[in-house]
Amino acid sequence: MTEREPPPADHVHYWTVLVHMDGCHHYGTTFRCACGAHRAQGAERDFKRDVYASVWALPDDCGRCAALMGGARRKPRFDRTLEVGADEWIRTPL
Repeated sequence: MTEREPPPADHVHYWTVLVHMDGCHHYGTTFRCACGAHRAQGAERDFKRDVYASVWALPDDCGRCAALMGGARRKPRFDRTLEVGADEWIRTPL
C-alpha cells in the first residue's frame, strides 16, 4: 500500500497526532494515518462549562473571546477526514 492508492476496504485508520494547536478561544488537532489519510478536529472553548478554559481567554485583545465570554453561541465542533485520493474533506463518522 502506498500513499497514492486507497487502502483496502477493511482498513481501519490508526491516527497519530501531527499538530495540536491551542488558541485563545479555540483548539484543534490534526492527525495522519499510515495509509495517507488525514483527520482534523476542533472546537471553540466553552467558557461557561469549563472554568479552566478561561486561562486561555484574551477578552481584552480578542473580540471572539469577549463575545464568547459574554454569552455568544459557540460555533459547532468539527471533525473531518480526508481519505486517500479524495478531493474534499468529509465529516468523520463517530
